[in-house]
Amino acid sequence: MRQFAYDLESELANLGIACTIIVKTDRELPFGGRYELQTERGPFTYRYYRIDPVKDEDLVYIFVLYKGASTYRFRLSLTGTLASMLRARNKIDEDRILEVYLDRIKALLASEVTPEKVYDVMFSSKDLRLFAGD
Repeated sequence: MRQFAYDLESELANLGIACTIIVKTDRELPFGGRYELQTERGPFTYRYYRIDPVKDEDLVYIFVLYKGASTYRFRLSLTGTLASMLRARNKIDEDRILEVYLDRIKALLASEVTPEKVYDVMFSSKDLRLFAGD
């Protein structure tokens, strides 16, 4: 359903109509909701947003995690090449992509990340197996 909405947004953008289509399912929290993430450093709450790509990238998300008074920011995306490879294999699965992104965030949180920085992660074609499930 989400992919159809994104495809429709792209078609409309090509016609010069800028819009955002929001798809909400039963399992999602209300808009503005916060989600829980269990990590080695304990529980965090987070929000995430899909944003427009600014370079050769696709499926760009910003995750903002909170733990006490600390805020951690992550920007994750796929290279255009990886996104094209997944589309060609009909393997674009937004739920799987979000799962991989959260796994990477957990791994980063297990290292020495600090709240003062935005961590930028771009997955490339060498990461295909993470998303394709082959």
